[in-house]
Amino acid sequence: MVRIGLLINPDNPFVAFQTRETVAAAQELKIQNISAEASSPDQIEGAFKNFQRQNVQICIVPLDQMFLQERTRILALAAAARLPTIAAWPDDAVDGYLMSYGVSLRESYRQVAGYVARILEGTKASNLPVDFPAKVDLVVNLRMAKILDITVPPNLLIQATAVIE
Repeated sequence: MVRIGLLINPDNPFVAFQTRETVAAAQELKIQNISAEASSPDQIEGAFKNFQRQNVQICIVPLDQMFLQERTRILALAAAARLPTIAAWPDDAVDGYLMSYGVSLRESYRQVAGYVARILEGTKASNLPVDFPAKVDLVVNLRMAKILDITVPPNLLIQATAVIE
């Protein structure tokens, strides 16, 4: 059975949603989900040791400010464990994660610019609708795939917004 690791920060207010959605997707795909908690930087190493003990095959690093700040540490631990990692920000794949899949920052900035323009034109902020980004970016780091001896399927590469070679 495939085992995915989910690194979670229990202090993150979105952790319940992130965990619930990941567990639901894993169950649907008949994949075992192994969660490991890290609420401070010094607990990240223990989380990765837990992933190794449980033979996790890939690690998901969800959106979390601490994980973003500790990206270098997470990447070093993942590399030492030869554990492919997936995160949400496009720059995460650029920095060494195997993949990133998340909201398109370009699209988000475009939406913010539209809000600013409307406010400067006199629209009250309270009258503006809440728009959620509709586009996601998939970035695949083929250099990391090569290091980890992983073959990325061509159909995944075709869907990628960017491929790092």
